[in-house]
Amino acid sequence: MDTLSLKNFVNGLDLNDIGLRVGASLVVSGVLAFALSTLQKAKALTGQIDPKLGDRLRVHSLYRTTSISCIVVSLTALVGACFLHHDANSLFALSALFALPGLPLWVYYLNHRVFLDGTGITVTNFWGNAQSLRWSDVQGASFSQRTHYLRIEDRDGENVNIHDSIAGYNIILEFLATYTNVSLNN
Repeated sequence: MDTLSLKNFVNGLDLNDIGLRVGASLVVSGVLAFALSTLQKAKALTGQIDPKLGDRLRVHSLYRTTSISCIVVSLTALVGACFLHHDANSLFALSALFALPGLPLWVYYLNHRVFLDGTGITVTNFWGNAQSLRWSDVQGASFSQRTHYLRIEDRDGENVNIHDSIAGYNIILEFLATYTNVSLNN
């Protein structure tokens, strides 16, 4: 690139457009940092609990496939927006449109897990926070038709919520029937 064409390029830059691109890059970087930190939480928790059961009782792989597809389309649109100057705003909007569902689905797939054994149940939520209950302390269980969450409560008022999209959901119900005297309320 010669000096004259570089000067024309610099003179043709729109500072608002540059600000939009920098802002979009910062947002994507922040979201990726959040996704990586939740992945680290999930890895740390998996190391503490039997990984064979944890892999079986995880959100359905459709969440992973959908989230990765959305993220790929979003990143492709973002890269296209950075290099195609004539239609950058539309590509930024397309990138955001696919990133908004894709990233939360990916985090949900990584974090929402259920770990079972003969003594209790541990559930990690969307944020990667773990809650545990001992089977001997379980007082009740109910299923919400509206939200599709199974709620298991103990004597102290603590509870775990498990979405029915967990692969192996019937195993949770079998453990509940085997290790507690609780019947499921709808």
